[in-house]
Amino acid sequence: MKYLRTAFAAATAFTLITGTALAEPKTNLLHQWATGSDAQAIAKLGEMFTAKGGTWQQTSIAGHTANTLAKLRADVIAGNAPPAVQLKGPEIAEWNETGMTANLDDLAKAENWEKVVAPELLPVMKPTGNWVAAPMNIHMG
Repeated sequence: MKYLRTAFAAATAFTLITGTALAEPKTNLLHQWATGSDAQAIAKLGEMFTAKGGTWQQTSIAGHTANTLAKLRADVIAGNAPPAVQLKGPEIAEWNETGMTANLDDLAKAENWEKVVAPELLPVMKPTGNWVAAPMNIHMG
């Protein structure tokens, strides 16, 4: 059981902050994957998004998760919330409590997420019953 709790806490996900991100194929992803293979993975996501007709932008914050969260809080307070942000498990629930996450239920249903996401991760991606995040990677800490 401890093993599964560790996996929950380390789940990395997109959380959409504004509903407009769903209305038009444009995003600016706030993330902390600034170097090495992490940066390559984010670049691949950008290529995939662009290939589907979207406009991809990213804001990379080097360092610890705390740096990304500080930037996110500052942007939200300034009225400039990013349409997407890389967050880890517990942070998803925290931001969901603010009421600023988008409901991704329609997208999750269309793409059949319930069948491809490990059941143990559903409480992380759906902290109050609705999809507010999409799993991007899972690692053990």
